[in-house]
Amino acid sequence: MERKPGDSVLYVVLFVTLFIHYPVHGLIQMPRSLRLKDEHQVHTEVIEASCDHLYRESTNRTLEFIYHFVHANESSKAVRISVDTKEVTQEHPILFVVRQQKSVSSWQLPHFIDTASGIRAYHRVRRTLCPEDLEVSNASEELEFVVGVSTSDPRNVSFTIEATKIDDFLIKLDEERNIIVSPSEPEFYQYVFDENVTAVLVNVTSPDDLCMTVSVQNLTCPSFGRDEEMRYDSIRQTALDRSGLTITKEKFPNGFYLVFSVKADDYECSGKKDQQVYMRRKRIMFRITEKLKPSQFYTATLGVIGIFMLFYILGVFIWIVHCITSGPAPPLERSLLEAEDSQRYGTASSLDRPIFPVRSYEGRLIDSFGSRRHITASGSVSGNNEIDSKESSLNEEEIDMLEDAYLDKDVFRTKTFLYVSDLARKDHKFLSKRFYSYIWQLLTLSTFYALPVIQLVITYQKVKLDEERNIIVSPSEPEFYQYVFDENVTAVLVNVTSPDDLCMTVSVQNLTCPSFGRDEEMRYDSIRQTALDRSGLTITKEKFPNGFYLVFSVKADDYECSGKKDQQVYMRRKRIMFRITEKLKPSQFYTATLGVIGIFMLFYILGVFIWIVHCITSGPAPPLERSLLEAEDSQRYGTASSLDRPIFPVRSYEGRLIDSFGSRRHITASGSVSGNNEIDSKESSLNEEEIDMLEDAYLDKDVFRTKTFLYVSDLARKDHKFLSKRFYSYIWQLLTLSTFYALPVIQLVITYQKVLNDTGDQDLCYYNFLCAHPFGKLTDFNHVFSNVGYVMLGILFCILVFFRDVKHKHMREKNNKLEKYYGIPQFYGLFYAMGVSLILEGVMSACYHICPTHANYQFDTTFMYVIAILCMLKIYQTRHPDIVATAQASFGILAFVVIAGVISVYESSIYFWVIYTILHLMGCLALSASIYYMGRWKLDFGIFKRIYLTWLNDIRAGFSHCFRPMYPDRMILLAIGNLFNWALAAYGLHTQPPDFASYQLAIFITNLMLYTLFYIVMKIRYGETVLVQPLIYICLSLVSWGASFYFFIIKAATWRMSAAESRHYNQECLILNFYDYHDVWHFLSASSMFFSFMILLSLDDDQVYRPRDKIPVF
Repeated sequence: MERKPGDSVLYVVLFVTLFIHYPVHGLIQMPRSLRLKDEHQVHTEVIEASCDHLYRESTNRTLEFIYHFVHANESSKAVRISVDTKEVTQEHPILFVVRQQKSVSSWQLPHFIDTASGIRAYHRVRRTLCPEDLEVSNASEELEFVVGVSTSDPRNVSFTIEATKIDDFLIKLDEERNIIVSPSEPEFYQYVFDENVTAVLVNVTSPDDLCMTVSVQNLTCPSFGRDEEMRYDSIRQTALDRSGLTITKEKFPNGFYLVFSVKADDYECSGKKDQQVYMRRKRIMFRITEKLKPSQFYTATLGVIGIFMLFYILGVFIWIVHCITSGPAPPLERSLLEAEDSQRYGTASSLDRPIFPVRSYEGRLIDSFGSRRHITASGSVSGNNEIDSKESSLNEEEIDMLEDAYLDKDVFRTKTFLYVSDLARKDHKFLSKRFYSYIWQLLTLSTFYALPVIQLVITYQKVKLDEERNIIVSPSEPEFYQYVFDENVTAVLVNVTSPDDLCMTVSVQNLTCPSFGRDEEMRYDSIRQTALDRSGLTITKEKFPNGFYLVFSVKADDYECSGKKDQQVYMRRKRIMFRITEKLKPSQFYTATLGVIGIFMLFYILGVFIWIVHCITSGPAPPLERSLLEAEDSQRYGTASSLDRPIFPVRSYEGRLIDSFGSRRHITASGSVSGNNEIDSKESSLNEEEIDMLEDAYLDKDVFRTKTFLYVSDLARKDHKFLSKRFYSYIWQLLTLSTFYALPVIQLVITYQKVLNDTGDQDLCYYNFLCAHPFGKLTDFNHVFSNVGYVMLGILFCILVFFRDVKHKHMREKNNKLEKYYGIPQFYGLFYAMGVSLILEGVMSACYHICPTHANYQFDTTFMYVIAILCMLKIYQTRHPDIVATAQASFGILAFVVIAGVISVYESSIYFWVIYTILHLMGCLALSASIYYMGRWKLDFGIFKRIYLTWLNDIRAGFSHCFRPMYPDRMILLAIGNLFNWALAAYGLHTQPPDFASYQLAIFITNLMLYTLFYIVMKIRYGETVLVQPLIYICLSLVSWGASFYFFIIKAATWRMSAAESRHYNQECLILNFYDYHDVWHFLSASSMFFSFMILLSLDDDQVYRPRDKIPVF
């Protein structure tokens, strides 16, 4: 018989009437069955059920069951409901609804779980009911709940249901539990903090490598047992065989629920789409143990600081021993360089060797630092540079480049009226180079600042189209609608307005059920905005191919929108108008973007037109007015047309004048100078960027640097103050770069930490969760704090360098010969930069460990690159002080290295590796040529052509010439270095390691180790002595580095895998129940770098009193 339209309404009214007139207690008085004669009417059978009893029944669309359970109120126990069926179909599932005193929960059989491998169905479900006695202080002695069972299937479908009391629901401290969990049978337990316990560690292990989620939730009902529900308002982790969560009493003062759920596949843990496996039952063992007490926490942190303070005491002791053992200076061996200068300029004791010879002005000589010296009858020069220079108001940092260095700049700049010629006396090429340095400085700074900024930005998108809707929403009455994309629509704009300034949430969700209508539920798996009177969301078809739900919910107050805690207002009803409109089509998108580019291209065309008009209208140059400066130069140097005005007057060498750029000019009979600077300079191989500061500018640097055997005196001819200023620039450059780099980095990691704290998703960061101690907002404080060693030892190294710097200045004041003729030239700027870089490595490593991820790892390695580069520069600068690169060039190379590291995070294809390998090998080749020829080859793109021509000439001269290098020692070093770099390049190109930052760091460390070893070996080869102090540092460094690498290779976490796979390596604390293996690596590596720095600082102490012209270059 066909069902009448009004029957369904009658059944619903009857069912509601029964529940109104027969409350839960009244159901006991009802007959066991209530039968209606019409076979199409819904039959409701109420069963007075008891726990720990299995019920087997059959149901259909006309038969519903209501199970009424009553159980004793026991705080340590909970109830778990298990339901099972084999006959149900997807079209007609069985629905189970559990109604408790303060909550309602529901599920269905079959239970469907959406996975990366497809949808999986389960016919057995088990749920643990939320213990409501925790929420009601005056709870009755008995608790009750009702389970309703119904289906729309016309066939009889059998099912089973059982409610079981959980006797061990409450977990005790240090109690180990063993459970079995499946995707449809999650488990959860309760833990309440003891009075004196402030933090606990939940340690979870499993022998089965099945993906699971471990979640910690507040003691509120309903609890979230399903895997997809755990993403809301909980602390959670995915795991395979190991997991650890540190929970503080501050965050969960009343205790927490511990929930376990197995995923339907392993995609979220391993990233692999495995075959469908129904029998996914996972054995889990877990234990809750107490974390450190506050006293233990402070003991562990202050103890480490105390240990590193011992290094300060040791440093003071070493310095005292060094001062005692160094003693007075021994009798100095006669230096050939000193004898030459004495013969050339007068008694060396009364005159510092000038950088540039200068000529008289008003009966006096004025050297390049403005010291006035009188000419004696014999033609020698008298006067003391140290005293006179103090009396001069001359700025020594600027006078060195005055075009007419024999005139004090105060003569010009103190005039009442100035002309441009008075302030344009420095060399044009020097000034041009200085101003061009602004470009490279800006590019370097912008690179270091932009990369973490870009990463920060990357870390942080049924209604008809164009139809306007008007709705009214309240906190308890959310609204949602559905939109399905039209065929040709790829993106839409949801435009929302409201005349009421009440805080609301607008959410866009997938077309899946259940939809999330409550405000707190919208935080899960949706695109959402808070708004007051206006909102706009752009939604693409690519993200929601099937369409989306548009959900509106008004918040109970305006705190999240305005930050103000206003008084509670119950009548919060908000009028909302919204419309969905189509966004731009692809053709419109490209028209808009390319159109703007076209408009700005018109400026290029306009610029070309203006330049053409300028060239046409400018015409030939008018007759030039006679310049007084030109007349002065003509009188001083000869005809101005035949000679460029030199920067510094120079004197003859073998019958010729050699100006500051190496142009040789012959002296005529009248004493004037002939020659053309432009032509001669092209014929010279001289590097114009370096010759300007040679101490004896009248000698070409090729005279010295092409010798078969070099001494330090040949490569230490530039002014000490100029070089000292160049090396000190590394410190300020480093501080500037680190400031620009660190600020967005700190902001980025703080954002990561805030997201982790707000969402509770502990898969975001790769911690060692079994040894992660929270402090304040930091989840893993101990791995952040253990970087304190880098900071403290970096400061100590800077202090020791300062002591040496002061001592060296005192020695120079007592005997100025030591500075000019003896020992290795001492420049402490690079040493200070090394100490600062060690400090910054500690800061950046701490930033990385706030939230360790693949993308953040570059922060931990950037200043390791800096340290490696600075150490290699320092070793090279020791015996090549005139040739070391500028800070701009060094950090420019570092900028390229950092860019490559960032690109590798997002793109590591074979094309990236090919390009990187080519650039790596080309860089090695160019740098090798520059080092081999001692800086006489300019490091630019033309160097490859010079290499090719040199190689071609050697081949033409005879193949044997290729194996007879002019400088064998340099060739051996460069050959070994290039061999290792080619091997590393081949390894990288072949294997393409996922950890590119470590691979790149290995390249720097390998080159640094080779160069350091080469330097020590060559030092011994030439008969130099390695003193006791550096020998002790070498031994300590080797032992410390060996121990460091042992602890480094023991991984406690790795972002090369998924978060769940990384937890397989998690380990418990090793020292003081606070520090793990990686913390020990931090301590030992900081000590190792400190000892390595001390090696470089003290390695050449044996050369202090040795004549500089007898110290070999290698």
